[in-house]
Amino acid sequence: MTTYAVIPFTDDIETPWKALEDLQTVYRDYAPPVAFVRYGGTAKQLAEKVGFSKHHGEKTGVVVEIADYHGFANTDLWRWLERP
Repeated sequence: MTTYAVIPFTDDIETPWKALEDLQTVYRDYAPPVAFVRYGGTAKQLAEKVGFSKHHGEKTGVVVEIADYHGFANTDLWRWLERP
């Protein structure tokens, strides 16, 4: 599975988050406007799932594939990112 960052650019962040409820591989406990998601499809498919598409909800936001990461953050986030 690929790891993505889902970043809504809207005040209504609950709509994209509701679309992720059926996925077991979501981490959103650290930064409220960002969710980290392991997903078996493409970035485009995930963007459509959460409504970031003209034909699938018209919410503004981006889905970014994470190939590598580095920074300073809560230990729980690093643990989640390290899990397969």
